[in-house]
Amino acid sequence: GDKSTEFGLVLTNKWELNMSDESNIQAMFSKTKYLIVDLLKIQRGETFAAILHTPANTQQQELYKAIHSRRLAAENEKTSEEEKNSKMALFDPNDTSIEKLKEHILKNLHILEQHKLVTPTEDYQEILTSIAKGYLQPAKISTTKKTRSEKDRRNGRTYEQKEEILR
Repeated sequence: GDKSTEFGLVLTNKWELNMSDESNIQAMFSKTKYLIVDLLKIQRGETFAAILHTPANTQQQELYKAIHSRRLAAENEKTSEEEKNSKMALFDPNDTSIEKLKEHILKNLHILEQHKLVTPTEDYQEILTSIAKGYLQPAKISTTKKTRSEKDRRNGRTYEQKEEILR
């Protein structure tokens, strides 16, 4: 007889995440921070909300396209095919306009708001503070390491001096 096999195929948008998974929410928070930093490199404003709702000029659009294509080239160089197809890709390679970037950020912020990670009434201060802490952290770590190594050198000298006395 005829043995035919039936199977189902579920198509998903590779840019969408399963928002019931807490790790995906945290990943989205991180991804959104990167997208916001890209936006803030290009466009300035009184408030973050104002930036999100102010159209980009031609010069800003060109700058974003340049940043986007450099990042895309760098990502393609260092990522495997599997990672490129991952749902956690940092950005959609087709999003070459600042308006698309802003739409993406707003969509993510809305989801993060539903999970109580950000609040629009505070101009998304939670995520902006997290970005700022991310920039301050490397400097703090570097200072801590420097202090620790100076302390280790002093302790080493003290130890050598004590050994000298005991001889």
